[in-house]
Amino acid sequence: WFNYSSEYKLQKLLMQFYASKYGVSVYHATNGKESGVIKPKEKFVQKIKNYFNKQDKS
Repeated sequence: WFNYSSEYKLQKLLMQFYASKYGVSVYHATNGKESGVIKPKEKFVQKIKNYFNKQDKS
């Protein structure tokens, strides 16, 4: 990417979106800026279910 470019940030946001949408991890490597693993976000509904399941077990 070019210096002072926002393209790499947009690419990262796009990869985060698809990782969360499909529930997959993305292994991202570049020669320039940031490299790493992008993990999917836990869905809000799933967080609520997990919370109440923990409450029921207690």
